[in-house]
Amino acid sequence: MQHLSFVLFQLDEARRYIQDGRSQHLRIALVLLDNAAEIQMDRRIKDDLIHDGFKEQLRNSLLQTAAQGPTTPLPQILQEIVDWVPLTRSEKLKLDRNYDEKIAYMVGRGGHLIASLFVPLKHLHKYRNEAYHRAKIRPATIRTAALILLEINCQMVLD
Repeated sequence: MQHLSFVLFQLDEARRYIQDGRSQHLRIALVLLDNAAEIQMDRRIKDDLIHDGFKEQLRNSLLQTAAQGPTTPLPQILQEIVDWVPLTRSEKLKLDRNYDEKIAYMVGRGGHLIASLFVPLKHLHKYRNEAYHRAKIRPATIRTAALILLEINCQMVLD
């Protein structure tokens, strides 16, 4: 629940910074909103990975049972678990460290975001990197970028 309070606080602060409209405040809003999106994705992915761990244990158990000799065909739901391919350790590490991997997971395998958000989130994260790491902003577009990212965050909270 604490992650949700962090996210909501950051969204509210970003909203205030956007309303202020000064470029310094818009830059901070963009950083807060990008972080809020990442917190939300990270939390959802971690929940999925916990669920996947249980599913993987069940899958391994079913595979061991099947390897012990001929059995009757599995019910469809169990066969789907056997056919399911878990993430590798390497894929899990990439998910933990890479923003683009998180977005790809959320849109693809996780199915938590609509596909049309993939490109905007990637682009806005690159924009945030410019603003954060190089203190470079584009005055003509930063407000729009922050508003789009605020809207995406709000949608993620509601979902």
